[in-house]
Amino acid sequence: MFSPLSLGNLPRGCRSGLPRQESCQEDQSAGKLRETDTTTLSWEQLRLVLSQLSLRDRIVLERDMTNALRPGELFALKWKCFNHRDCAMRLIETVYKGQIRAWGKTKKSLGVVHIPKQLSGDFLFLKQEILRPVAGGIHFLQCGWWLCGP
Repeated sequence: MFSPLSLGNLPRGCRSGLPRQESCQEDQSAGKLRETDTTTLSWEQLRLVLSQLSLRDRIVLERDMTNALRPGELFALKWKCFNHRDCAMRLIETVYKGQIRAWGKTKKSLGVVHIPKQLSGDFLFLKQEILRPVAGGIHFLQCGWWLCGP
């Protein structure tokens, strides 16, 4: 192990005392990577994809396309976060390292996110479908990984 005094004598980039790793440019396999796919769907193609999805999947995809929420914020959404009248979702917690947390990644992570009026109506319809009463309690079987609980 190097003492703090001897670290100053090492060349820049080698101060940890560990062997220097080669960069991707020096790597022999770098030329074997495929090109980045930059395909962008046209509006017609996007409408076609959305029209072929189930209601829940379409709403999830539209929700993801209409806001810039992080996965940890999306996974923490619950029905109590949704406000149909105001066309908004209120982020009150996030998921971090598999745990629900009452704080976000940044100061502005938690707060109100406005959603389009039609999407708000779709959320309300989906909520009524998922939480409709059935014999013996509330029906949660149609519920996926999001907005399941009260």
